[in-house]
Formats: sequence, structure tokens, C-alpha cells
Amino acid sequence: MSSNNKLNLCKKTCEILVNELGNDDQFGLTVFATNVRVAFPLQKMNATNKGRALAVIAAIRTEGQTNLSGGLTSAIGELQGSTSKNEVRSIMLLTDGHANQGVTDPQAIVDLTKACLVSTPNITVNVFGYGCDHNAELLRKVSEAPITKGSYYFIESNDNVSSAFGDCLGGLMSVAAQNITVTISGENIKV
Repeated sequence: MSSNNKLNLCKKTCEILVNELGNDDQFGLTVFATNVRVAFPLQKMNATNKGRALAVIAAIRTEGQTNLSGGLTSAIGELQGSTSKNEVRSIMLLTDGHANQGVTDPQAIVDLTKACLVSTPNITVNVFGYGCDHNAELLRKVSEAPITKGSYYFIESNDNVSSAFGDCLGGLMSVAAQNITVTISGENIKV
């Protein structure tokens, strides 16, 4: 993430997200390099927490390798462990997709994502790939791995950040219902 302004674009994406969230929306941030850490635990985004989140984002620096699998599983665990579960839940995976620490095999990462989310089918994974050299095939497959499919976006410049994130947030915020089953019964019903 250190080359070609990737980290700055990633931080810009996070800043846009935090600024768009309402008081009842939750945000958490997991940072992954050689090591994985929850930099900002999942919490509601009131004005105080927004300020704290933006400070954490500003302090992020590149370090070591890319433990994509560790970051993804940590974020999934954080979201699954939340006691305040919103109807719409999504992980936004921001990466260059160069998995060179932890699980590195692309298919194994996809399989791990599926396995982690099998018990929570309403969590999507929206993936943002940064830089021309990111692993687009892997990132697209990760976004499609959950039962409720997410989206994949390619981020190359500041212009891409706004349009991609606008599309992603618009999709998340426009969900009225998901995983609905309708049952109709009765006599002489014509459908």
C-alpha cells in the first residue's frame, strides 16, 4: 500500500465513509499488515466518535506485509460479535490485494471468507482495490463469496474514490429489506 499513493486513497475512502454515517450507524476499523489489529472498535458514529475515528484514520501508516486473510477474518469477527446488529451490515475491504502474509492462496482466501460468513448470511463484503497492480480477480471473488454478494470497485485516483464509495453507500442505504420469504395460502387463490 506504500506505492502509488494507495494508502492516501484508502484513507480518503475511510474519511468519506465516516463523514457520511449517521448517529445510529456503526463503524469499526481493522488494520492489517504483517500483524492485524482492531484500530477502532465497532461503535455508533455520534459526533465524538466520528472525530475519534478520523484521528485514527489519519494516524494509519504502511507497515510490513499484507495479511489480507487476517484482516478480513478479524473484521468479520468484529461485526459478528456486535451486540447491536443493524439490518444492513457490510464489511468494506480496502486493499491492494497482495496477500503475502497469513493465508496467501487466492482460493483459500475465498473459501475462508465463505466459511466465516455461513452463519451470518446478511453480511456483505464490498471490496475496494487500490492501484493498477492490485489483484482484481481475487478481490472480485472475495466480494462474491458471501451468500449476500457485495460489490468490487477499482480505485486509481481521488475521482474514483468519490464515485465508487457513493455507489456502494447508495446501495447499502437504499436496502429496504433483505432475505424476505413471502408465503401465500388460502382457497381459490390465483397468482
